[in-house]
Amino acid sequence: MTLAVVAGAGPGPAVITVTGDVDVMNAGQLRELLLEQYAAGERHFVLDLSDVTFLDSTGLGVLVATHRRTRNGAGSLRLVVTRKQLLHLLRMTGLHSVFHVYPTLDDAMDAASTDLPEAVGPRIPRQAVSPALRRAPATTAAN
Repeated sequence: MTLAVVAGAGPGPAVITVTGDVDVMNAGQLRELLLEQYAAGERHFVLDLSDVTFLDSTGLGVLVATHRRTRNGAGSLRLVVTRKQLLHLLRMTGLHSVFHVYPTLDDAMDAASTDLPEAVGPRIPRQAVSPALRRAPATTAAN
C-alpha cells in the first residue's frame, strides 16, 4: 500500500490518496496516518481510494473508525471510489449508506467545500430515535 497526503493549506480538507491493497498487514499505517492528521487539527478528510485494489475487514474498520471520529469531532470523511469491486463491498456491508462516496476527486472536493464546522455535527443513529419521533410516511387523501 502507498499513502500520499496533501494536507489542507487552508480551510479545505486533507486529501489522502491510497493505492494498492489495504489489508491486515498494512491497514495500521493508514490508521496511524489518519490519527496523526487528526491530532494535528485536521477534521475534514477526503480519502481517494480510486487505486485501491483490495480492502479487507481491517481496512473497513479503519474507515468506520475514522468516520466516527470525524463525525463526533464536527468533521467529515468523504471517499472517492471508482472500482466496482470496492463499490460492491461497500454495498454488501451496508456502508454505502454510511459513507459519503463520490466517483471523482473533484466531486468529493466540491462536496467537502460545503462542510462548515458549525453545520456539521454528530448524527443521531436511526435506532436511537424514538419511534414516536420518526416521521410517518406521507399519505395522500383521495378526493
